[in-house]
This record gives sequence, C-alpha cells and structure tokens, in this order.
Amino acid sequence: MSGLPAPLAELVGSCLAKDPGERPDLERLLDRFAALASAEEGTGEAGGWLPEDLTEVIGRHRTLTLSGGRPATKSQRPELSRVPVGTSAIPSGGSRLSLAEERAHKLGWGYLHQARTYQYTVYVPLGIFTLLSVITLAQVLITGEADWLFSPGFVYFIHIPQIVVGVVLVVAWLLWFQRVRATAEALEPGRLRFPSSMAVYGWFIPIANFFLPQMIATDIWHASSQPRADGRMESFGLVHIWWVLWSVTFLTLLTWPIFWFSQDLFDMWDQLIVRVVAIPSAIAAALFVHRLTAMQAARLNT
Repeated sequence: MSGLPAPLAELVGSCLAKDPGERPDLERLLDRFAALASAEEGTGEAGGWLPEDLTEVIGRHRTLTLSGGRPATKSQRPELSRVPVGTSAIPSGGSRLSLAEERAHKLGWGYLHQARTYQYTVYVPLGIFTLLSVITLAQVLITGEADWLFSPGFVYFIHIPQIVVGVVLVVAWLLWFQRVRATAEALEPGRLRFPSSMAVYGWFIPIANFFLPQMIATDIWHASSQPRADGRMESFGLVHIWWVLWSVTFLTLLTWPIFWFSQDLFDMWDQLIVRVVAIPSAIAAALFVHRLTAMQAARLNT
C-alpha cells in the first residue's frame, strides 16, 4: 500500500485487520469515504480515483447524512424489477445492484449464452442416436430375426454411425453440463458442493460416476430454480427420472463389447432391451436439458 495516499492507506489497512471485529462496517466506510471526498473538494484537487457507481453511493450517503436521514436498510430497499437481457439490473427505486451482483449477473448471462449453443449441439446427435435406435428396434420387431444385426448393412449404416454420433454427443453433453454448472455458480456463488471441474471429470471417475454427476446435477437444478407461488422449489422429479434411465442405459451399453466379441452369449432380445431403454433415456435427457436451460434463463431474467 506504499503508493496510496496516507488517509486512504489507513482506511485500507483497517479493512485488512485480522480480527473481523476491528474491521470497519459499511456505514463507517461510507462515512470515511465521504470525509475523504469532502477533504478533496476543500483542497480543490480533482478526485477521479473512485468508480462512478461508488461515487454515486457516497453522494447519496452524504446527502442523507446532511439532511439527518440514514441510508435505507436491506428490508427497506426496493425490490428488483424484471430486467431485459443485456441491460444493467436497476431496482425500481433507481438504486443499482451491488457491483458484485451486477458482475455475477453478466457472467451468468455469458455462460448461459454458451450453454444455449451447446444445448442445440446436444439435441442433434441425441436425435440421430434415437432415430437409429428406433430403426434397429423396428427392424428386429418386424423381421423377428437377429441375423440382420450382424449384416454389413447394419454395421456400416447403423452401428458405426451410432458410435460416431455417440462420441459427438458425449463431447457436446460435457460442454453443456460444464456451462450450466458455471451459470449456477454465478446464480448462487459458493453454494454448490463440488468444484466446477467436477462437472466434467465426475463422469469419468469409476464407481463415483454412478452418483457424482447426479449430485452435481441436483445442485445445479436447485441453484437454477425459483420458488413457486406456493413457496416450494421446482420439483426434482425430472432430474431423478433422467438419471435412473441414464444409469440403466449406461449399464446396458457396457454389454456391447461382449456382444460384438461373443455373439453366442446374446440374442436379439438383448438388442431389444438396449434400444427400449435408450429411447426413453434420450427423450428424458432432452427434456432435462431444455428445462434446466430455461430455468436458468428465467432466474437471470428476474
């Protein structure tokens, strides 16, 4: 702090006291800033070192102090009105959000715009994967035979494309999931149980990937939801349905390598089970993506 003016250095030093009780509260800080601003005006020196938003706060505080009033308490402050996207959040009474809140609001919209891009990147491979599953299921049900599952036509036009689309889907999903996690952090900073990186790495930790992503998704869902009219939070039913279907699909997909190396162990009913589970799982995943992204947009819009 050697470069700071002496009065300001003393004030900053008091804010760095180890004992929290010795640090000045907001009222004392505003009083000190107002006194410093008055001293600068008395000497005729040009200030300009304070941010404009803070200067406005100090000005209102000085006006209220000189008139015998005090700044409004938290319970007296006006509620925030709905704010159009891309504009600064300003309460109905004219007071601005705190700088930290406004920065978190802008960060949240930035992350959500990226999440919306990845959202549609998830929809496309998810739709193709589901379509190929439906074609396979219909073919097996119509013919009643499993021989088609080992034909060159199935391998080149169904199986290989489904693997490629599956890889694209995994990448798109991880990008989307990480971004909605970042948006949730902007909405509820410090309130989520796991670090942001776990939104990606958590899917690849053996054993833990059967419950860790679901816990992260629950945290994101809770941080993104708004209380309903009756005071209750958004239902977690869709989260649980999506996770159960995904877990069952993942377990069935683990049998595919065995299926291709030892055809005698499986018949067409195993393929039917895989497809029957994968189709509703894909639908639930699409609904989960849509609902969570919409919830975050609604939360940031209020």
